[in-house]
Amino acid sequence: MRINFELEDLEQYAITYLSLGAGVQSSCLFYMACIGDPIMPKIDFAVFSDTGDEPQYVYKQLEYLQNLGKKYNIPVFIVSKNDKPMSYDIFNPGVNRFASVPGFTKNPDGSIGMLRRQCTGEYKIQPIVKFLKRHMGFKKGMRIMNKGIPIVRVLSIQGISLDEIQRMKEPLDKWQDVGYPLVHARMNRQACHKWIDNSEFQQVEKSACVYCPFHGNNEWKAVKECKEDWELALRVDEAIRDSSKKGASNPIYLHRSCKPLKDIDFDDHMDDLFDNECDGICGL
Repeated sequence: MRINFELEDLEQYAITYLSLGAGVQSSCLFYMACIGDPIMPKIDFAVFSDTGDEPQYVYKQLEYLQNLGKKYNIPVFIVSKNDKPMSYDIFNPGVNRFASVPGFTKNPDGSIGMLRRQCTGEYKIQPIVKFLKRHMGFKKGMRIMNKGIPIVRVLSIQGISLDEIQRMKEPLDKWQDVGYPLVHARMNRQACHKWIDNSEFQQVEKSACVYCPFHGNNEWKAVKECKEDWELALRVDEAIRDSSKKGASNPIYLHRSCKPLKDIDFDDHMDDLFDNECDGICGL
């Protein structure tokens, strides 16, 4: 039962937690957990995996969720790969191993390709996995599997909605199952906004790293509105230009046009890539 579609037999799990992105869908689920909405199963806590490079408004949303968690007795834990933001590893290659963001580059035939994404796994998923093991008392080197059978089982609640069903995936760890309450309830992103509008809680915006290559032009325009976030995005865009073996011969860019961010007119049409291609872990 790697994907628990019916959200049943919850007593089999040692922990049921919400993977919190502090965006629209996962915040909606957190709100539901606070008031005991039947769509959302009871959770032990929520976990936000912080790259250190979220937009400023996301951290304000996260603070709001933490305060709600204190009120409704649902802890919100914040974890990270290390004590520095992901951009530190981008700007200081060799200090820490950097798992690359999936930038764009031109292929020899002139077509545009995208590099393999590593950042989600190392800066989002792995910190949560380490936290869960530590929270359950598994010290480094201790096995959580016995002859292929999990010693304990954990249920990860994910905020993927019906309109993003292509992003549903089984977890890599065999001791984790995953639940998708919004899919089960047939709720899309707009339905989440409507649910929040009809609740006592504040509305939220989409979350993703400041310099996420899956941004569409509207999202880049939103980043540009915050001077601090925009300056970080520009620095990262320049830093990744030749940051891999491929980049040495074919420059790498954050924008799909394969142009520097500073030179782009974001009023031009450019499809939003996030919903179509991203794993969905980062921006829920």
